[in-house]
Amino acid sequence: DSIEQLRSIVTNDHINCLKMLGQLLVKLSNYLLQLFQQLATKSIDDNDFLTFVNERTNSFLQFLLLLNQHPFHLLSLNSYQALNLFIIRQITLLSNEQFCLKLIFNLKQSLHRIHFPSSSSSSSSSSSMTTTLIDNENEILKTQYMHNQQCFIYALFEYDSEEQFFWKFFSQYRSELQKLIKSFIGLFFTETVANIEMNMSCLKSILENLFIYLESLVQRTPNQTCNTISTSLSSIYLIIEWEALYLLLDHVLFIVRKQLFSSSSTTTKFQEKFQSLLITSTIKEQFLRTLKFLLQFTPSLSEHIHGHVLNLLSCMFFITQHDQTLAIQIIQRLLTTFQSYQQQSIAGTDKNQSEVMQIQSSNAFLYLCKNFTEKIIDYYSELYPFL
Repeated sequence: DSIEQLRSIVTNDHINCLKMLGQLLVKLSNYLLQLFQQLATKSIDDNDFLTFVNERTNSFLQFLLLLNQHPFHLLSLNSYQALNLFIIRQITLLSNEQFCLKLIFNLKQSLHRIHFPSSSSSSSSSSSMTTTLIDNENEILKTQYMHNQQCFIYALFEYDSEEQFFWKFFSQYRSELQKLIKSFIGLFFTETVANIEMNMSCLKSILENLFIYLESLVQRTPNQTCNTISTSLSSIYLIIEWEALYLLLDHVLFIVRKQLFSSSSTTTKFQEKFQSLLITSTIKEQFLRTLKFLLQFTPSLSEHIHGHVLNLLSCMFFITQHDQTLAIQIIQRLLTTFQSYQQQSIAGTDKNQSEVMQIQSSNAFLYLCKNFTEKIIDYYSELYPFL
C-alpha cells in the first residue's frame, strides 16, 4: 500500500520467491501449450471441459499481463517470456484486440528506464518532493513517480548504482523486450494465418493507439522551457517516456515498413493484400497528420527529446509516398537542424547539446540514405542548397 511497506518486505527471501515464481510461469506456459497440442489431436465432446480450459487459460494470460508491470524487473521479464510462448504458438491471440492493445501498452511502460534519485539530495528535500507530487493534480506524473519508486527499491536491493543496474540487467531486459516487439508485430504478416482481415484490423488499432500516445506526449512536452523546468522531476520522466515510446514505435514501424514498403521491385499478392487491409484511408490520414504534427514540433526541453523527434520522422518516412511534399520537409528539417547545431558548436555555445543534436540529426539522415536511397537521389536537386 505504501513505499515504506514495500521497503520493509523486500528481503532475500522475498526476492528468491519472486525469482522462483518467474521460472514457474515460463515452465507452466510450456506445459499448457503442450497440453493444447495434445488436445488438438483428440476429439473431445465435453463442452464444459473445453470451456473450463479456455476460461482458465484466459485468466492465466491476464495474470501474465498484470505481472508485466511488476516493479521487480526479472519477474516482469519472465512474464513477457511466458506470453511470448503463447503468442508464437497460439496465433489466434493476434485477433484478440483487447489482449494486443494491453500488451503494447505494457511494453511502452516497461521500456521506461528507472530514474535513480541523486544521492546528494537530502531526505527532507525528497520528502518535500513526494508531498508536492502527491498534491499535484498531474495523475500521469504521480503514477510514474510511484511506479519508479517501487522499481527503485527492488533495483537498489540488488545493485549499487544506476550504471550497475543498467549494464548488468536493464540493457538486456530492454533488448529482450525489443526482440519480443519485432517477433510479435512480424507474426501479423504470416502468410499462413487464416484470418488476415481480423489480424490487420487489430494491427491497425495498435498503430492508431500508438499515434494517440505520441500526440498526447507531444502535447505534454513544453516547447519553451527554463532552467527550473528542465531540471524538474516531471521533465526527467518526460525524457524517459520519450525514449521508451521512440523505441516501441521504431520497432513496430520497422516491421511495417519492411513487410509493406520494401524497396524490392517485386510485390507479392500477400503484400498487396496486407497493405490494402492495413493502410486504409483512415490510417493513412492519421500517419500523415502525425508526421505534420511532428514537423511543427521543436522541443527545447531536452536535446534527447528533439533527437527522438528527428528519428521518428525518419522512421515514418515511408508513408510520404502518399504526400511527396512531406518527404522534402523531413529531409530539410534534418539537414537544417544539423547545420544549425554545427554552427553553434563552431561558435562554442552549448557544446554538449550541439554534439548530441549533430549525432541525432546525422543518424536520422543516414537512416534515410540507407533505406530510401533512390528517393534521396530523386530529391537531390531540391536538397542541393543544404548539402
